[in-house]
Amino acid sequence: MFREHWKKGTIAQQLGLHHDVVDRVVGPHGPAPKGGGPRPSALGAYRGFVLETLERYPTLVGTRLYDMAPSPSRATRICAPC
Repeated sequence: MFREHWKKGTIAQQLGLHHDVVDRVVGPHGPAPKGGGPRPSALGAYRGFVLETLERYPTLVGTRLYDMAPSPSRATRICAPC
């Protein structure tokens, strides 16, 4: 089963075992976890706006910044390179 590239959870289910048992038996011989790499920041398009606004108004709270932030389509147009 392992040679057929089944996931450990699938092997456990088919054998009626707990996934920890399969994990312990297969151990380091299993496939390497998929590294997705770092995800892009949700702040991305708004970073310049937030930094500039906080520089001008350092005591501004996050909820006010959220209300002031431009819509996503506008932020993309403003911040994206032409």
